[in-house]
Amino acid sequence: MTAAEWFDRQERIRGWDQSRLREAAVVVVGLGAIGSEVAQNLAKLGVGRLLLCDHDVIEPSNLSRISYAAPGTVGRHKAEVAAEELGRIAPDCEVETRTRAFQSGVGLAELREADLVFSCLDTRAERVELNGRCNLVATPLIDGGTHPWGGEVRFFVEADGPCFACVPGPATGGATDPRETCLDESEPELLPSHIGTSALVAAWMCTLGARVLMGMPVQSGIVLVDCLRHRATSVAIERDPECAFHNAIGPTTLVQCSHRQTVGDLLQLLPEGACPIAWHAIPDGGYCRLCATKVRARTAAPDACPECGGELIASSTLELASIATDRVLGDLGVAPREILAVDIRGEIQWFELVA
Repeated sequence: MTAAEWFDRQERIRGWDQSRLREAAVVVVGLGAIGSEVAQNLAKLGVGRLLLCDHDVIEPSNLSRISYAAPGTVGRHKAEVAAEELGRIAPDCEVETRTRAFQSGVGLAELREADLVFSCLDTRAERVELNGRCNLVATPLIDGGTHPWGGEVRFFVEADGPCFACVPGPATGGATDPRETCLDESEPELLPSHIGTSALVAAWMCTLGARVLMGMPVQSGIVLVDCLRHRATSVAIERDPECAFHNAIGPTTLVQCSHRQTVGDLLQLLPEGACPIAWHAIPDGGYCRLCATKVRARTAAPDACPECGGELIASSTLELASIATDRVLGDLGVAPREILAVDIRGEIQWFELVA
């Protein structure tokens, strides 16, 4: 079967550009109920490359909500099972998987090279963090969430426009009852959804995503989908000038070190006195409450001070230069192709790890 036959119907749409979809690279973070539908729709649309990231495994409760889940897949990583399904239904789509949390699974250089990122995460905190990482490299983001009888689609596609963190609270502008949103964590009994609302929200996300990838006009905003009232409401949003999530990284320097190498390997390739800074705190032992002895440890601190037996207070650091040099960067949570801030005598420079 030829590509012309495969995409015949959609290529008849006015303004459609299948070549741009074929050349596009997309990151999908979260392969649960929404993410699985998003990934499948993107592959069917003809997106050329997908990077799927999710650290969770399939549980029995996922079987009724995830399209690719089957009893035989319970216990396996969601991203890997999704990739197998996409290989079956869309063999021309190049799929790569990461079975770690996105913070350590997808590096900033990979987000920078993506044409679009889909956020299909569970909590507002995770969404805000992924939003911040995308803002660092100016990559557009589409986010989706569900509640039992509808959901929300948030799209942030303008480099100088609003972002997820610009929108205050779980409700948006009074346009919806705060209880009717997947982001309202104060009402846990309302959080569960089903495959119907997940597929509905995923369809909105992919429809808007296809326009973004093909260069068609899309304005940042929010769509509130309410099945009970038979309506979808568009909510305009503006950038918050006080939002702290609009910082961008500066020019980067490629360093011939990957996340599979050690802290020592990285330090040898950086200028003398350089201190690379991790994006997340790394446990490095503890301090004794009684004698203030610093106890070095590779993971959690021991229960008591080896000097005086006093209670230890666990400590952590962002400074990779203070970690044992034989530690592997990936084991410390450094993502593949991460971009690290490096303090060089008080000046911050940006260094990009190789693949």
